[in-house]
Amino acid sequence: MLGHLLVATVTVVFIALGFWQLSRHGQLLERNARIEARLAEVPRPYQQLVEGLDPDALPGAEEDGRDRPVTISGVFHPEHEVLLRNRAYEERPGFHVLTPLEPTQALPNQPEGSWVLVNRGWIPFQYDDPNLPSWNAPEGEVQISGWLLPEADDPEGPLAMFAPRDPAEGALERVARPDVDRLAAQMPAPLATFLVTAGTLTTADGVSRSAATLGTDGWVVLPVLLETPEAEGGPHLSYALQWWSFALITIIGYAFLLRRRDEPTTTPN
Repeated sequence: MLGHLLVATVTVVFIALGFWQLSRHGQLLERNARIEARLAEVPRPYQQLVEGLDPDALPGAEEDGRDRPVTISGVFHPEHEVLLRNRAYEERPGFHVLTPLEPTQALPNQPEGSWVLVNRGWIPFQYDDPNLPSWNAPEGEVQISGWLLPEADDPEGPLAMFAPRDPAEGALERVARPDVDRLAAQMPAPLATFLVTAGTLTTADGVSRSAATLGTDGWVVLPVLLETPEAEGGPHLSYALQWWSFALITIIGYAFLLRRRDEPTTTPN
């Protein structure tokens, strides 16, 4: 009886895990559809796009701003930039460079003089290597085309204690997440609640570049601008099939054991 109960419990757990992974697969498909639809939109100026958007909106909500195409112009203030750690490019570890931009036009519904954090792209972990190309921010006014990213607060929930965190006080040079409220304390101007990930950047002298642009010396220009967000396949569907196969194996295996147990034993003459 105990064996029956144990096998039934394990089988039910395997089946439930399979349906959970199937649900995750459905969520991924919804995310992919949302990304494709939003990236197909015509880019709008930052000052127009952010009106009515909520940085705390759930993904997919009408007020959610993530992945919406945007344009913005202004002047960088690289003396206040920070590095977003644990970011990879072609399996190489490194950082994303977050540089505050002073917009050419004032931002609506934001404190006067607000700046916008711009993700200028990836630099390698050994970013201070003198042999690397310069990754300094361009001087003068720049034109940026990219997509919005809401600021990231500290994680919440039962597993939040295991997530990386930044010190609550003091100036930060490297951060775990782009928390606007936390970084605003070390900036000379307020920070807008939406960041911009740069996909294309045009400098004051008219030079334009996008992701993985090569320099005249053959090096990839740093920072490496990020690729447009793409749809992900994800492993959830295969995981669901694996859990269900485990349930089937458990049932078949237990039935085989019961059959072997119930077979009459023969004694030698």
